Amino acid sequence: MYNRPNRLSVEKTPAFQPRICRFSNQILTKTISVILTLPIALLGQAAEAGIIKKYDFESGNFSGVSRQYQDITCSKNSSYIDGSLFQIVDAPGGRGGKAVKHQIKNCDERSELVVGGGLMKSGQSYWLGWSMYLPKNHNQPGRESFTITQQMGFYNTCWQNSRGENCNNLIENPDGSIVPKIGSPIHALLPSVDGLQLQYHLYPYLQTDAQGRHLFRKKLFTLPSVTDRWQDFVMYLNLSSDPKRARVKLWKDDKLYIKMAARIIPPGVSAMGDWKIGAYVGDPGRGERTIYIDEVRVGDSTSNYFEVVAPARRRQPLITSLAAAKLMPSPTSSIEPAAVPEPNLSVGLLALGSAALYFSLKRD
Repeated sequence: MYNRPNRLSVEKTPAFQPRICRFSNQILTKTISVILTLPIALLGQAAEAGIIKKYDFESGNFSGVSRQYQDITCSKNSSYIDGSLFQIVDAPGGRGGKAVKHQIKNCDERSELVVGGGLMKSGQSYWLGWSMYLPKNHNQPGRESFTITQQMGFYNTCWQNSRGENCNNLIENPDGSIVPKIGSPIHALLPSVDGLQLQYHLYPYLQTDAQGRHLFRKKLFTLPSVTDRWQDFVMYLNLSSDPKRARVKLWKDDKLYIKMAARIIPPGVSAMGDWKIGAYVGDPGRGERTIYIDEVRVGDSTSNYFEVVAPARRRQPLITSLAAAKLMPSPTSSIEPAAVPEPNLSVGLLALGSAALYFSLKRD
């Protein structure tokens, strides 16, 4: 019945169908106009309703963020620590506003911004966003890079008691060798010495043996990088205990580089531990490191890609999504389907409106 033509309306009123098309186009055009004139805050970030932590440092205030640094051989004076390790400065690279500058001297170990552990619970899903700027001289004098720009593990107190619960674990390396690990393996993002590559270390949980040791497999991912330019990251974590549902995804500059079914919290652990972003050299005496960090956000399960990505980039994913869905001509041939962020209602409405406008204009 759905495909049966209405003989009366088609044969006796041949102008009826064009009128319907014109009327539909007018309605679509007006709908599109309303959608496209909505504030970007509504389309791109939905007023950030799902954000549970946000640090953009514009006010110069980092209240609620732990400033973690460890000084082994340099002065213990607080003015030295505040003046060299962790500063809020004007953002470099032409982005504007403020950013955190981590600058560790040759005798320091680390300077990290820490979002406290326990925030991200087992069984829940979260969105994380942050921006990073690596100056060309970020690693002096160019020794092996222990710089960490992002790291996290599951919540544990093994640093207090190495024989405590969930402390006796195992790591399966890419070459198949298995080595012991006290506490949580550390998921980490590390830049190369020249800053032109990034390596992400991911540790999916595999199984627990008869001795209660959790076995994790080390997975390595390589991403391109640049210096003297802001790079924007978004991470999605589904912390389900079901390995079929658990997920880890990582975007850089709107392109998806990691998409893996990976359970990263083992049995008996309630939450992720500290989320740290900054600079780290492991052992003092290995040189100096400088990194800028900005636009740090954590979103809960109701959040989305656009709420946590840096505001300077929020307009671009909308166009990328439409182009990848073949609803608009692609703005660049370098965009791949994997670059499409997670879908949300805003993008869906904009996609439908833009598609209607595109085909309407094409038909006219």
